[in-house]
Amino acid sequence: MKGNCTACVLALMWVAAGVIAEDSTDLAMVEKVATELAAAAPIAKADDKAAYAATSRNLADSKLLTQICAENILWGGQTAGKNLKFEEHNLNKFDNRAWRGMYLATFMFPGAHMVKREDGFTVLTMDVQFRNMLDAGEYPYPFWHSQKKWEAYQQAKHLLFLFQNDKLVAAYRSAERDTARAVLPRTFDGIWHWTGKDGKEEPHVTLYANILSRDNPHLANLDAAYRKLELTARQSNCASCHSPENKSGMKLLTMISYPNQALAMRRTLVKELEANTMPPEDKEKKVPAGIHDKALQTQLIDIAKKFSDEANKALSFEKQRVTGSL
Repeated sequence: MKGNCTACVLALMWVAAGVIAEDSTDLAMVEKVATELAAAAPIAKADDKAAYAATSRNLADSKLLTQICAENILWGGQTAGKNLKFEEHNLNKFDNRAWRGMYLATFMFPGAHMVKREDGFTVLTMDVQFRNMLDAGEYPYPFWHSQKKWEAYQQAKHLLFLFQNDKLVAAYRSAERDTARAVLPRTFDGIWHWTGKDGKEEPHVTLYANILSRDNPHLANLDAAYRKLELTARQSNCASCHSPENKSGMKLLTMISYPNQALAMRRTLVKELEANTMPPEDKEKKVPAGIHDKALQTQLIDIAKKFSDEANKALSFEKQRVTGSL
């Protein structure tokens, strides 16, 4: 009898531990997020540029989303059969404003959703439709460089929004597919950057002029700082790893090849350059990690610090503008 009581006590302890570990994000707030998303990105035609532009601005300038988003959002496809923990999925890291205005805006929300607690998160699952008929330059990068990824975007039935401690920390495209949805084929020509018919740099949505408001006083300085960073980083071939191709197969990928992507690297880039951990070791060629030209390393650190500083100022301005604290 005593043994049975001990077992009961242990079982209750495990239950209690599970309750304590469960995320306690405010469910009413999550419901407000669902309402906000449906209002900001209603169903429209998949090629409607005006609707896409309006959604992009609505999501980027949402006061609620600005307040509840973590600084950086983890984003990627859900791995079927795995729990929701980050290490089980291949994810990208993006600044939350850039992610909302570009990646999230490519989806439309009819409104149907559900909320539950799972794997230490509060999860908002929302029905979605993907805008698969936009011009190439309207997408954050050519998703169709991988046909598997392009199909996954188009047939994803849901987006899963993961909350911890009242903060939106990640979002996954559901592993569950609607295979009845027609897949619009696109062929990747190997070109990541191009000039459009009107002479516009493409993909234009990746530029800071698209991500930030027109009255942002730091826009020009941020753009100049990124251009200098991107140009100098080529000498160390940084984009060979930190690009959408993900040649090194990183589980958590941060990218530098487009302006929008580089915002999420602004803090870690400086630390990695100072620690001289990039590029990684090449065991086959017996080349140690890091930049071996010390003058170039010093130059890149200074440029990365300038970029980080300008990005912080530009993004702080947007947050203050949206929340009314300017």
